[in-house]
Amino acid sequence: MQEGIAKENLNLNKESLKIVQVKFDNGIVQSGDLSLAKAAYANAQQNFDKVSGAKRTAMRSLETILGRYPKAKIDTKKDFPVDPSPPPAGVPSTLLEDRPDIIAADLRVAAAFDRVEEAKAARLPSLSLTATGGGASDSLAEALNPANAIWNLGGNLLAPIFDGGRRKQQVKITKAEQKEALALYKKDALNAFGEVENALDQDNVLQKRLKQLKEYVNESDKAYKVMKVRFKEGDVEFLDVLNVQQKVIDAKASEIAVNSMLLTQRVNLYLALGGSWELKESAQN
Repeated sequence: MQEGIAKENLNLNKESLKIVQVKFDNGIVQSGDLSLAKAAYANAQQNFDKVSGAKRTAMRSLETILGRYPKAKIDTKKDFPVDPSPPPAGVPSTLLEDRPDIIAADLRVAAAFDRVEEAKAARLPSLSLTATGGGASDSLAEALNPANAIWNLGGNLLAPIFDGGRRKQQVKITKAEQKEALALYKKDALNAFGEVENALDQDNVLQKRLKQLKEYVNESDKAYKVMKVRFKEGDVEFLDVLNVQQKVIDAKASEIAVNSMLLTQRVNLYLALGGSWELKESAQN
């Protein structure tokens, strides 16, 4: 897609050079405009060559990973995959218990309390991670406050440890290993919730940016078409046309970059949640 943008830019500059050359031959523009058009075309050509070279390098790397001879001939998609839907409201915090770090923290707690036979030695606070629209829920934001009662070491985190889940009025921890295991569980749990909060927030930010960029690309493209007609009619300078043309190309490149970031961020969200909520829902059904 980046190569396609670079090719489009090259073609636009090639067309502009032809127009300026004709206008120069007819004495309508000065030699400075012709030099400017030639310079813009040469720059577009070198940029296209740079992007094409980077693409071939990436393809060879992928071929090597796949065990193929690296000749930059691998078939690739021409467009991004369909953007997956954001998570629905009410995604439960229990999804995080499938994260490797939370599993390891739970095993440390089980070993410290000699409860290795338990299916779960400790548990995360029960809350909804997502709100309507895929953003973070208010309860998630509240959970990240260390002063919240759910992080009390004798409270919600320890319920499964004592009396098969029945809480005692007073929990006294005397062994250093137990204190350390519980402290690490709390640390890993807070980190997990924080990663989910960041992932949901960035996903929301990128969705908004992409929407605005699409509008920017559309309006910039309209402006460029108007400027090109006005230049042919002699109403504007060639430099003005080049400036608007560059805005169009930059906007399209930014749209590609943000789209790529959005898909990468969605992967980060899956990792933060310990997997896809869709797969978890299918397994439950």
